Amino acid sequence: MAATVESQPPCSVSPVESTNLMDLGEMPLPWRQALEAAVLNLDRDRLQQLLDEMLPSQAHLQAPLEACLKRFEYRRILRALSSLE
Repeated sequence: MAATVESQPPCSVSPVESTNLMDLGEMPLPWRQALEAAVLNLDRDRLQQLLDEMLPSQAHLQAPLEACLKRFEYRRILRALSSLE
């Protein structure tokens, strides 16, 4: 996961959403790698499939990810993933 992400001005994301994205480290590495690939390829079908694969115990991550996808905030997801390295 060596994606380079440009700095972007903050958008209207609640502190809860930002915090929850930092919790992506709870997800298995292969899932995070698949998420990164889907974001980089702008593959919305694969992104939705990955969200659907999430367990109920990971529901706190699903809402912030869906919010980012709905608002096309792919860089926010990539920043969260790259911060885990």
